[in-house]
Amino acid sequence: FSLSLANNVYSHSARTGMMDTDKVFAKHVHGILATKLSTWIDEALKPALAELKQTASTSPSKVVSRTVQEGAQTVAVVAASLATAGGDEEELWTMTTKLALSLPTESFNARAVSTLLNAFARRGRYDQKILDRCSYILQHHVAGDLDPSVEAMQGNYELWTIGGATIGSVFNAYAKLQVKDEPLFQKMSRLARLLRPEDFHPVEISMIVNAIARLDYADEALFLHLREAVLSRNDTDEFGVQAIANIANAYARVKMLDSDLVGHLSALV
Repeated sequence: FSLSLANNVYSHSARTGMMDTDKVFAKHVHGILATKLSTWIDEALKPALAELKQTASTSPSKVVSRTVQEGAQTVAVVAASLATAGGDEEELWTMTTKLALSLPTESFNARAVSTLLNAFARRGRYDQKILDRCSYILQHHVAGDLDPSVEAMQGNYELWTIGGATIGSVFNAYAKLQVKDEPLFQKMSRLARLLRPEDFHPVEISMIVNAIARLDYADEALFLHLREAVLSRNDTDEFGVQAIANIANAYARVKMLDSDLVGHLSALV
C-alpha cells in the first residue's frame, strides 16, 4: 500500500458506506491510512523540510521542493477523505492538522487551501490556527498585491488557476463555519471580479452569492459582477432548479433582486 492508495481506499469506503456497515473493516482501513501517513511524514516529508530549512539559511530565496509541495496537496486530500468518512478519527485529524500547520505557506496553492478549508467546515471543526494559516496563504501567496487590471494576470499561472469554483469553495467554507474574514473576502472578491462574467458556471455563481448572503457580508460590486454573469447565460440546461433558487434567494437577502434578474431567472425554469 502506498499513501495515495491507502487514502483512495479510505475515501471510497467512506463514500460507499462500507465503513458504516462493517466497523471491523473501518478500523482496519483507518489503521492503514494512519500508518502510511505517519511513515510518509517520517521518511519523505521530514527530510525534505530539513533540507528546505538548511537551504533557507544559506540562500535568501526559498525554493520549495516537489516533496514539500506534494505534502500540501496530500494533507488536503486526506482531510477531504476524513470529512467524507464523517467520523471523528481524532488521531488522523490531529496528524492532518499538525501537518497543515507545519508545512511552509509557499507549498500551498489555492485548490489545496480550499479543499482543506472545506474538509474542516464539512465536519464543523472550527480551528482558528487553520483558518488563520489558510487566510494568510490566500491573501499573500495567492492573491498578493493584485494589480486590478486583467492584463496583469496574463502571465500569472497561479492566478489563472483560481476560477469561480475555488473562490466559491472558499466562501462556502467560511459560510458553513459562520466566520467572517473581511480582509480575505476583499481579496477573493477582487479575484472574482478579475474574471469575465462568462467564465462563471451557474453553480459557481450560486455557491458564491449564497455563501456571502448567509454571512450577511456586504459586497455590492461582486453581486453586480455576478449579476452580469447570470444575465449573460441563456442556456436552461446549465441552470438547475436549486441553483436558480439559491441565486434568487441570495439576491433577495441582500436586497438586489431587480425585475430584470427575476425575469431572466424565471425564464430559465
